[in-house]
Amino acid sequence: MRAWESLRRLMRHRTAVALLIGVGVFEVLFGLRSAGFLESLELGAYDNLLRLRPTTGQTPVVTHVWVTEEEIRVLGHPMQDQTMAKALRILAELGPRAIGVDIYRDVPTGTGWDELAEVFLENPQITIVEKLGDASHPGVPGPAFLPDKGQIGFADLMIDRDGVGRRGFLWLWGEDGTANTSFALQLALRFLDAEGIGPGPDPDDPEFIRLGATTIFPLEPDLGGYVDADAGGYQFLLDYRQAAADFPEMQLLDVLTGQIDPDLIRDRVVIIGTRSASVKDDFQSPTSLFFSEGGRIYGAAVHAQIVDQLVRLARGQDKVMGSYDDRAETLWMLAWCLLGALIGARVQSPLGLLIAILVGSGVLVGSGYVSFITGRWIPTVPPFIGGIGSLLVVVAYVIQQERADRLKAMNLFGRFVSRKLAADIWKNRDLFMEGGRPKPQRITVTVMFTDLSGYTGTSEKREPAEVMQWIGGYMDRMANLVEEHGGIVNDFLGDGLMASFGVPIPSATEEEMNRDACNAVECALEMGETLDELNEDWRRHGESTARVRVGIYTGLAVVGTIGSEDRLKYATVGNTVNTASRLESFDKDSFREEEGRTSCRVLIGDPTWRRLGDRFATRCLGDHILKGKSEAVTIHRVIGRRSPVGYET
Repeated sequence: MRAWESLRRLMRHRTAVALLIGVGVFEVLFGLRSAGFLESLELGAYDNLLRLRPTTGQTPVVTHVWVTEEEIRVLGHPMQDQTMAKALRILAELGPRAIGVDIYRDVPTGTGWDELAEVFLENPQITIVEKLGDASHPGVPGPAFLPDKGQIGFADLMIDRDGVGRRGFLWLWGEDGTANTSFALQLALRFLDAEGIGPGPDPDDPEFIRLGATTIFPLEPDLGGYVDADAGGYQFLLDYRQAAADFPEMQLLDVLTGQIDPDLIRDRVVIIGTRSASVKDDFQSPTSLFFSEGGRIYGAAVHAQIVDQLVRLARGQDKVMGSYDDRAETLWMLAWCLLGALIGARVQSPLGLLIAILVGSGVLVGSGYVSFITGRWIPTVPPFIGGIGSLLVVVAYVIQQERADRLKAMNLFGRFVSRKLAADIWKNRDLFMEGGRPKPQRITVTVMFTDLSGYTGTSEKREPAEVMQWIGGYMDRMANLVEEHGGIVNDFLGDGLMASFGVPIPSATEEEMNRDACNAVECALEMGETLDELNEDWRRHGESTARVRVGIYTGLAVVGTIGSEDRLKYATVGNTVNTASRLESFDKDSFREEEGRTSCRVLIGDPTWRRLGDRFATRCLGDHILKGKSEAVTIHRVIGRRSPVGYET
């Protein structure tokens, strides 16, 4: 039971509940991410970061020689071995460090097979592609005249589940354990060999490969936003940091006719590839919309990007994209879920909610971008979903809780609370509410008690239903008057009521306390006037009439809630309350003797009288010891108004 009560108290604390909601959203988010449901969104965010990442601003080391539709019309497809041999010989004579042929040539085509073999064997800087086979595809081997694979590199690219190529290979191992070198790595190594750079083991962990200044760590199955990705071979993330327009290019016919700039060939990597709609060799890349026509990138262009990236890595001009460990990513997501929950617990308006979402999103994207350009892929989609989700769930909880608290508060103060006062109560709830109920306070309050003379006799002569209807109509009018004058009805006492002025929002200044006293006296006078109207109506219908006694006293009292958790009541207690009650019942006999002259008697204590100023006409009745009191109280009787009728609320 104690544990349950502790939990209930904890649940009343908005911040604690918000944090619990944040943890709950995180757990759901973590499960969705682990199951791979967020992978496509995270990869899409990765693509956007790649597009926003600045290019190197440097001239890439690769020159393209394209086989376009024009070459296909003139030279045929596939081109003859003799034509390929001639183009390679021309390029080789211009001194490139490496030449790559991104065109399969597993069998002779036309004439010139021997000539093509001679060109390859005389120029070891030339590399040609092959396609590795698997159980479902036999693959396409390199030319048979190359007895080993020193001049052959596989052109296979790893395509993600969404059809986008984001990863490159260094090596792939065959079933027999043979290492197959990628086409791009073959070209990069030939280029770097002239600078004395080659691959080797990382000095700290020999399992990893170090190329020049950079250790290239192999891609893990759960790197960044990937979930159980195929990490076979030795893979790494591509950065696509060179814009397609920065790669020098020419057409194969320009090479064959000698219309080329030798400086675009010398000491560079030259890649011969196909750029033609009639030959399928294009892919979707993360930056395709920016780096190629039609939203696609050609295979030779992908290899060029990989070669350029490997050269930059070897020279220490860039870093391999990595990620944070699982623990750091988990804490990162949890932090954003909790932050969103805390903001949701604090936001006070739709504008504040919008600002929080915009600022939070900006900080998250900015953090992700800064981390990205420094070489670390940090998740942005899960934190965004978690932060927004937590915020919205907490906001929904707060709205529901505030509705419940508001209903609870209004129930405490009863039906007879003016709309203005109800709005003020809720607006200022933080000043006097705690845990959904008013805080106990000792404040200056003006208390009113009323009692209906003539009620007992009437109730004895009528049926119970008639009595309740008669008293109900009277109480309804009286309670409405209390409401109109800014007071609240604490309780109905059979044929009377108790009301308080200056609660539940405490009056803080003397001026406000004076206003409460005046409002209470004005309310009492209007009660008498209203009773006169009711008496006239009752006489016309042959019913009994009544008279009312009112006692009003101002002083310190304790206000708050009493009762059980399920049955609360807002109460005003203390000597002030007792004195007001005694004033109402003071000297009943003399009031009965006044029957026929007045229907209402209003008695007030000296503290109330001192706050009225000259607004009301009063008569001092002297000092009297009230029932149950040991000290005398100065009593004043209110005769009527001096100033025009009016009151403040």
